[in-house]
Amino acid sequence: MNITDILEHYEKLADEILMLLKEERACLKEGQPTDELFERKRELIDRLTDIVAQVRTYRESSTEDISFVRDRLTYVQQRLMKILQLDREVEKLFLGNSVRPRVPNLVPVASRVGKAYQAAATSHS
Repeated sequence: MNITDILEHYEKLADEILMLLKEERACLKEGQPTDELFERKRELIDRLTDIVAQVRTYRESSTEDISFVRDRLTYVQQRLMKILQLDREVEKLFLGNSVRPRVPNLVPVASRVGKAYQAAATSHS
């Protein structure tokens, strides 16, 4: 496989991951389950790992000048940075939804507040 084909697969995969993360973010914002998306993300990350290894191997072993694809490689790397930023946002949403329990809106009852202040004042006297 030549570098142009590898980068084409790289771009397509980056687009798939980006779309999945946007979908996952929307689900988390709406409180919908993301289990299926998590499995799909794991598969895409495995594929991404393979493609990154292919690019690295090609760059290390190839004697041909790959400067002709440098712009395309830079574009894909920028897409991956965007993916990392979106993944971090999704992670924060996920953690926020799973760690923080819902706290009901508590409205203080005036008589209880008064008693609490009274009890505090008498205990310090």
